[in-house]
Formats: sequence, structure tokens, C-alpha cells
Amino acid sequence: MRIKDYLKQRWYLFGIFFGAGVFAFLVSWSSGLILNKSFLYIVQGTSAAFIVFVLVDYIKLRARIEYMKEYLVNNAVEEIRSNYPLDIKYASEIRKIVKETEEYKRRMETDHGSELEFITKWVHDIKVPISAIELITEQTYSKDAQLIQMQLNYIDQNIQKILYHIKSKNFYDDYRIKETDTQTIIKGALKSYAVFFAYKSISLTLNYENYKIYTDEKWSTYIISQFISNAVKYTEKGGEINIYTEETDEEVIIKIKNTGEGIDEENIRNIFRRGYSGYNARKEKSTGYGLYLSERLAEKMGHRLSAVSEKGQYAEFALHFIKSSDEYYNNVSMPG
Repeated sequence: MRIKDYLKQRWYLFGIFFGAGVFAFLVSWSSGLILNKSFLYIVQGTSAAFIVFVLVDYIKLRARIEYMKEYLVNNAVEEIRSNYPLDIKYASEIRKIVKETEEYKRRMETDHGSELEFITKWVHDIKVPISAIELITEQTYSKDAQLIQMQLNYIDQNIQKILYHIKSKNFYDDYRIKETDTQTIIKGALKSYAVFFAYKSISLTLNYENYKIYTDEKWSTYIISQFISNAVKYTEKGGEINIYTEETDEEVIIKIKNTGEGIDEENIRNIFRRGYSGYNARKEKSTGYGLYLSERLAEKMGHRLSAVSEKGQYAEFALHFIKSSDEYYNNVSMPG
């Protein structure tokens, strides 16, 4: 306990002593006793007693607080013993609340683990018929088959979004940071989008260098896939999507740029906000959760996202990786 905290705690007591001192001084001055030696002795004795009182009171109050810390925070004291009835009452109630809270947290963690296990199993189960339908439609080269494949891809994206949302709550138990490269991330993200490029006659340009990066491969792949999904959704038929990389002194950057209507200047700051349902006036239904989740995951991994646009020309999304592994690990968001 600091002296500053002690003075705040006991301000009323010092106020009483000060008021009593001022009153005694005024009475002595009006009575002509202020120059009397006896008065000086009284002042000295009272001052000495006050100083002793403050020291003893500070030591005792500090000891009480430390004892309560041991009982409530460190659990080093099994049963509280105190000469202050209110200390015993409040400490017992607080410890009871703490124990109930810890028990509730354990139950929630157990329930969450069961929920995650169920959802994970459901995701893998539902992928089996989806994969079967995809195999069937791949044998048919018609526009209808392409439409079916696209809808299956949308279903798969939303299933993955559910899984990643639940896993993100236990992010630090699930992610694995290691050295990988930008080519692996980009190719992994592009896997499911060939039918979209073909159906909308979108021209895809890959113009990237293969840089080494430190990240969790599956989470960064998910983020890039979200960028590609948005680029495909908002690129008109016959448009272009360009995927490329850049390197600065501090960062390696993967960028996805698409032609189209772009993003209004007043909306660019909202693009990663939860619930933002589209960056233009289109009729496509969107929850806006994919980009929000992407920024959330990027922040936890120590990366960052950015977006720039020119209205009526293009929109560009970027995932930034810190180059230095030492600097990266210092920048990773840790639990607590």
C-alpha cells in the first residue's frame, strides 16, 4: 500500500486533526496563551503522538490489506482470521463469489469444448455430400452445373465461417505460427474459385514473388480467401482480379485488387466493421461478418489488414505480415 493511497483512505481523519489543531490555535491566540511554554510543550507532544499514530495506523492497515490479498487473490490462507468483523464478513462473501465464478468458467469451458467438438464433426459430415455433388457437377460442362458449383461453394464458405468463428474463441489453443510462404497462402485461397472466374469470365492475373513469412497458414489462407470471395462478388462479368505481393523494409504484403464500382470514400473506414453489409448499393445479401472475422484473426496473429479504393475503378484489400520473426513475436496478441 502506497503512502498516497493511505492518505486518500484516511483523508477524513487528517481533516479532523487539522480542524482540531486550528481550533486550539485560535483559542490559545485569543487567550494570550500562544507564547506560553506549556502551550509549546502541548503542541510538540500532540504532534509527536499524531506522527506515532499515523505510522502505527499505516502499518496495521497495510498488514490488513496484504493479509486480505493472501486470502482472496493468492489463496494462501485457508480460513480468515481477523480482529475486524467486517473484514471477515466481506472477505468470506467475496471468496464465495470468486469460487462460484471459477466454477462457472470451468462449466462454460467444458460446454464450449463440447459445442466445438459437435460443430467440427458436423462440418466434416456435411462436407461429404457437398464433395459428392461437386464431383457429379464437374462431369457436366454446362452453365447450370457451374451455378450449382458456385452455390455449393457459398455453402462451404458459410460452413467454414461457422467453424472459424467458434475456433476463434479458443484461438490460442488452435493456431500454430511457423515459417511458410506467400505462394502457399495464395494457392490455398484460390482452390475453390475456378468456377467463379469461368462463370463470370473474370480475368485473373497472378503477379507475385514468393516471400517467406511467419503466420498460421490456415488462418491467413482463410483471410485471403475472404478477400477473393469479395473480389469475385463485386467484380462485373468480364472484369479483372489481380493478386500480387509487395515487400517493404518492415513488411511483406499480399494484395487482391478487383475492377468494379469500388468503395465510397465515406464507407472505406467501415469495411471491417461487424455487421457492415456491403460496400456499395448492390442487392446481394451479405452479413458483413467475413471481413470482420478476418480483421479479428489478423490482429490476434500480429498482422494487419488494409483497404483502398477509387470509386468506379477498383477496390484493393491487403494482408500485411511483419518481416522480422523477432519483431513479429513481440507484436503477436497474447491472451489476457
